[in-house]
Amino acid sequence: MIRQEEPLATLDCLSGGGEMGALMRSFGWSSSPFGPVGGWPQSLRTAVSILINSRYPMFLFWGPALAQLYNDGYRPILGAKHPWALGRQGPEVWPEIWDTIAADTAEARTVPEACRLAARVLEDNAADLPFALVYLFEEGGRRARLAASAGVEEGEEDVRKSREPGFRRHLTKPVNPQALQTAIQEVALP
Repeated sequence: MIRQEEPLATLDCLSGGGEMGALMRSFGWSSSPFGPVGGWPQSLRTAVSILINSRYPMFLFWGPALAQLYNDGYRPILGAKHPWALGRQGPEVWPEIWDTIAADTAEARTVPEACRLAARVLEDNAADLPFALVYLFEEGGRRARLAASAGVEEGEEDVRKSREPGFRRHLTKPVNPQALQTAIQEVALP
């Protein structure tokens, strides 16, 4: 099932990525749940580019089929299932643990649900990340909206102070999520 089937320009989202990048560039995507790379939405292209260029073990379940993509760091977790697992459905790859992981995975069937689930997981692990804001960008990348947050409570602290000289990087008071969203949008979007 591994063969070069797409023009190289179409495979830009698969550039880099070590062994998995090379495997993904030569993979027969047309016969997978993903279909040809040329038909992938920008959101999947972006996610895949981030995934394969990260050294941190990462995987992605995509679409109603929960088809799986993963990077070099994730290969040892798959063990003998690599490279067979690439592009296959999650329940097919992980039958021995699917009942355990399916509850959370199946919960997120839309992008907003996935954002809320991610925020809930982050909130449950506040020692790892004290707060998080999960944004969704429109397809063109010019507008963003806050989809979920974790560790951020209503309060009086004005986030615009973060641009003042001497602002401490550690938030010690609750912040207003709406003010935080506005400040981030002003900085992030030209």
